[in-house]
Amino acid sequence: MAVCNLACEGLSNISATPDQAQRKLYIGSLSPDVTTEMLIVFFSRHGEIEEGSVAYDNDTNKSRGFGFITYKTLEAAKKAIEDPQKTLGVGASR
Repeated sequence: MAVCNLACEGLSNISATPDQAQRKLYIGSLSPDVTTEMLIVFFSRHGEIEEGSVAYDNDTNKSRGFGFITYKTLEAAKKAIEDPQKTLGVGASR
């Protein structure tokens, strides 16, 4: 089960515009098998995605277990946060 929150939650020094801060989501608890492509495909069911990526360790090139999705609209970001089905990866049912 992935954790899905606003990326700006808990940050006091936000460099993004207020609109972008509300559209960018932190996706945590990702399986090491989840790729950027899988993340984007899974979350695109809520709306058009501006950008998305899984974070990788620079030394090992292995997933760090989290990523980010930025939607083109605030409505799509809200739908993603409110969606109770956030299981993705190998063996996940959609």
